[in-house]
Amino acid sequence: MAPPDQGPNNQFLAHAVAIAEQTGMTVLRGVASAEEGRASVREVSAKQIPFIKIWVDDRGGSQEKLGREVYRAIIDEARARDIEVIVHQQNARDMPDLLEAGVAGFLHGRLGPGLDDRLAAQIRDSDAFLVPNLGLGELRGERVGGDPFLQEATPPEVSARLREAYDARQPGGVAQAITASQLATANAARRERELSEAFSRLLAADVDIVLGTDAGAVPDHFFGYTGHRELEIFVRLGMTPMQAIVAATSRPAERLGLSEMGTIGPGKAADFVVLDSNPLDDIRNTRTISRVYLGGREIDREGLRGRWTGRN
Repeated sequence: MAPPDQGPNNQFLAHAVAIAEQTGMTVLRGVASAEEGRASVREVSAKQIPFIKIWVDDRGGSQEKLGREVYRAIIDEARARDIEVIVHQQNARDMPDLLEAGVAGFLHGRLGPGLDDRLAAQIRDSDAFLVPNLGLGELRGERVGGDPFLQEATPPEVSARLREAYDARQPGGVAQAITASQLATANAARRERELSEAFSRLLAADVDIVLGTDAGAVPDHFFGYTGHRELEIFVRLGMTPMQAIVAATSRPAERLGLSEMGTIGPGKAADFVVLDSNPLDDIRNTRTISRVYLGGREIDREGLRGRWTGRN
C-alpha cells in the first residue's frame, strides 16, 4: 500500500497494472486517507492474505510517502485481523514511530548514523526484523559482468551489457576519472565505516537480520547471484558465516511462517544445495556448488547452464 500513483519505479507500476489486468489480483493499492487504508486492509483480509507491505519513503523528496495517520490506521486494522505489516522505508527517523505502531519488519532498512543503540534496542524489543538489502547499491559500483560465477549462468550478451553499463557510469576523461576515483574511494571508506558501525549495533542488540536482495526490482539485479553477494557483505560487516547462513535460511522461513522450509528435517521440503567446500571456513564457498536438489530431485544444472548461456 502506498499513496496513489506512488511506488518503487515506473517499471514496477507498469508491472502492477499488468498483473491486475491479467489476473484480477491487485498488487499495489493506492490509499490517500486513514479510512481508505482501513478499507484496503479489510479487502486484503477477505482474501486471507497474511502480509501487507506499506510504502513509507519519499525517494529523497521526489515522491509522497504514507503519512503517519494513514500508516497507523493500516497497521491498527491489520493487527486486529492478524495480518503482519512490513514496511519499505529508507529513513531511520521514521522507524521509532513505525515500531510503536506495530510493524513486523523493515525492508531496505537504511543503515547509517541514524541507527543508534537506542533504535537497535527498540527493533529488538519490538520483535521486528530488518532486511538491510545492501547489495542493491553496492553492486552498481562493481563490474559484475566480469564475475566468472555470474558468467557461468548468463548469456554472453548479458555479461557484455553489464560491463558496458558499468563503463557508461564512469566519468569521461583521464583527469575526471582520477578525481572521481579519489572521491569515490573517500566516500566508500566513509560509507563502509557507517555500515559497519550500524551493523555492529544490530548484532550487539541481537536484532533479527534477514537476508533479502530486492532481486528483480531493477534490471540486471539477478536472483541467486545477489543472494551470494549479500551473504558476503554480511560477513564482511561482522557476521560469522553461520550467522549469515541462518539469516538466509531458517530465520526468513520462521518470520514468514514457512515451517516446511529453512532447515533440513523429516517432513520438510527437500530443497538444498550440496557444496564442495565448507562455507563456515569461507562464506564465498557457497559458490562451490556441486549439486542442487528441489523437492528431493537433483536439478540438471549443466542442462540449465547450457540453456542460460546459449550453449545448447
